[in-house]
Amino acid sequence: MFAKQLALFQEWKTKPHRADDSTRWLMATLSRFFPRRGALVAVKPETLTRWHRKRFRLFWRWKSNPAGRPPLPKDLRRLIREMAVENATWGEERIADELQLKLGIRVSPRTVGKYLQARLPARSALTA
Repeated sequence: MFAKQLALFQEWKTKPHRADDSTRWLMATLSRFFPRRGALVAVKPETLTRWHRKRFRLFWRWKSNPAGRPPLPKDLRRLIREMAVENATWGEERIADELQLKLGIRVSPRTVGKYLQARLPARSALTA
């Protein structure tokens, strides 16, 4: 296999270069269609360990990305809480509508409710 690669480089009149991740993936995928003995390439154990560590880092970087939507900006959260405190009779939908109509900020009522629950006292405490 190595001799074939060198022959191809000589035929194309290019210098051998280090394979990137996409080339390694392609070679691993294509090796499934050929007999194992002809597809094996001699690789140092350190190289194999380095590839494994790189893949492991990439996997956990992808895995640790936060899922879902990002939180609202702090000033908007503060505005929602202020509107709720100043207008005690307004609900989630009314606050969302006011933000849309007067400021042009689209926020769903459910999102408004999520940020209201964190700061407002329970309804039973308000009516008592």
